[in-house]
Amino acid sequence: MSPYNYVLGVACTLAILASAGFAAAGVRRWLVPGWSGAPARLAEAILALAFLAGAAEVLGTLGLLTRWVVLAVLVGLGIGIGLVVRRPAVAPPAPVHPVVVAPVDRRQVLLVGLLAAVVTGEWLTRMLPSLVNGARVADSIVYHLPVAARFVQDGRITALHYISPSSPAQFNPANAELIHALGMVSFGRDLLSPLVNLGFLALLLLAAWCAGRPFGVAPVTTGAALLLVGAPLTVYSQAGSAANDIAAVAFVLAAVGFVLTEPRHSQAIVLGGLAAGLAVGTKFTVLGVVGALTVGLLLEAPGGHRARTARLWLVPLATTGSYWYVLNLMRVGGAGLALHLPLLPSPVLPFLDRTGFSVAHYLTDATVWRHWFLPGLGLAFGPAWWLVLSLVTCGIAVGLIRARGIVRVVAVAAAVGVVVYVITPTTALGFPGRPVLFAGNLRYLAPAAALAVLALALGTARSGPQQWAMLGGTAAIIAVNQGVAGPLAAWPTGFTFGSIAILATVAAVFGVALVLAWLGAPVWSRRRALLAGLIALPLIAVAGWPVQVRNDAARYARRDPGLDSAYAWARGVHDARIGIAGFWEQYPLYGLDLSNRVEYVGRKIAHGGFEDLPDCPAWQGALRRGGYRYVVISVAFESDRVEPPQAAWTRTYPGASELLRSRLTTIFQLPSGGTGTGCQ
Repeated sequence: MSPYNYVLGVACTLAILASAGFAAAGVRRWLVPGWSGAPARLAEAILALAFLAGAAEVLGTLGLLTRWVVLAVLVGLGIGIGLVVRRPAVAPPAPVHPVVVAPVDRRQVLLVGLLAAVVTGEWLTRMLPSLVNGARVADSIVYHLPVAARFVQDGRITALHYISPSSPAQFNPANAELIHALGMVSFGRDLLSPLVNLGFLALLLLAAWCAGRPFGVAPVTTGAALLLVGAPLTVYSQAGSAANDIAAVAFVLAAVGFVLTEPRHSQAIVLGGLAAGLAVGTKFTVLGVVGALTVGLLLEAPGGHRARTARLWLVPLATTGSYWYVLNLMRVGGAGLALHLPLLPSPVLPFLDRTGFSVAHYLTDATVWRHWFLPGLGLAFGPAWWLVLSLVTCGIAVGLIRARGIVRVVAVAAAVGVVVYVITPTTALGFPGRPVLFAGNLRYLAPAAALAVLALALGTARSGPQQWAMLGGTAAIIAVNQGVAGPLAAWPTGFTFGSIAILATVAAVFGVALVLAWLGAPVWSRRRALLAGLIALPLIAVAGWPVQVRNDAARYARRDPGLDSAYAWARGVHDARIGIAGFWEQYPLYGLDLSNRVEYVGRKIAHGGFEDLPDCPAWQGALRRGGYRYVVISVAFESDRVEPPQAAWTRTYPGASELLRSRLTTIFQLPSGGTGTGCQ
């Protein structure tokens, strides 16, 4: 990337963020003028993200998701909204339930700040390789980043992008992918994508703090959140990747944080609905907990106010959360879920029908528990996994038995989320008796687990000893996880020096914030947040130049056998149509500048389904119609020992030449305007 393009990308990004922030700050002051500190910052963050997602949805629907249109519309709209709401307006009615700010123990703030520094250091250490070498977590390069890149290539978000046969990924809600797409629009590449989840981590911790703030247990609720975001699986799968689990959980906790701040305040309910809508527009797996929160909130409302509460909650929720579901109804006549729902057609997904088992399917299978479930729990949550699950269970039980009001609603939502997780297809994904992706898909439990530990903190940590006991347990579990070795190690051995430098830097930043908090300074004030942004963003932009230079040199440049050799080859390919088959991890083939159009070569079937082509004539006919310049064939799993049949079919294509062959990965170049068939 040239210095000019880098500076242009930075300028576009800062302009978009500044306009969204200006609009959000103005709307927040108009909507909840009495809020300050952490809840005000949380409200501004949710409003800004709702603004960005909503504007991108409109532009993407119209086919206008391009750099200059996005810049002009978002900056103009953001400034316009900010100026309009700055005009004098009638103050909203006084809240029925006044804002409560209970005091906190500053020693607890110190402890949770240190824990946050450790966990953030872990995240940054995992993020560094993605910044330099490109994301490697499977889901990121299978569908999250390809979907975002296709949005940018098309300028439109309404078309189905088929990732692979029997995959429902083309139906997934994509609010998080839209955020990645905005970064790609600014820079023309994915330079910002490894940083996105770090922002969602900050949002999640802020939401957890706000949830405990009215009860004087903000450090405890934040510590409970750190317990989950510091788990080995969460750090490995979310840090530096484009996975959207952390975003979905952050939005759910933000919704809870708003209604806990002022349970009877209309504006708080509106903000909670916006956050809940962003959650369901990000990931299917939050539908259960958001549905339970919705029902519980309506039941907790006074009898005469339920209809009004329903409007205040459901209209914002539908505004920010319904787009992708309505789009699926319009595109294929169904919800697009990998479920067979009554009255709605479902796509045919043969692979998932064979492998998409739920945890409930194996609940009484002792062999699966011994060989897959118990080791998977240890892999995901660390050596103290049993204690983490005990805290989740206790949180649900305590919330249901002892809590009242919204806290009980949170516990009920957590319980519903656990039940939905257990019965959801693909939570024990794998061939019969071998749920190989059970550990990886424990991410689907995260929303329910987060609400459960939140309910535990709110329901039990009312006295000093109780608060210290929970914080101490949290610290002990996080400390134990620091020694985890293997693929999900907390501190990868290849980045030891960088890990120490990162931890020292993060500790220094948190140290300054803690000193300010200790002295009673308003750390969460808008002025301080703005000042921190004005200082940090230019420094990050300057530091980003050498990072992107290294990214240019090292991104997917490994020349190991197999797919890595194809990824390295694609670095030098631009503006090419590339057909693929057999494998799914396609994103590196988009190239350094994301100009290559990569498509899995198959055929569409009923209700948005997609499958492999059955024979050589159908395959070669699809290659001719697709106008592909290159074809990449590989295997989906390293354990595969047989080359996909598409490779043999491509070898007989008239004029095809083999550019590279490494293990079971082959790259072919096709002639332009080929005719005839070489099939025997």
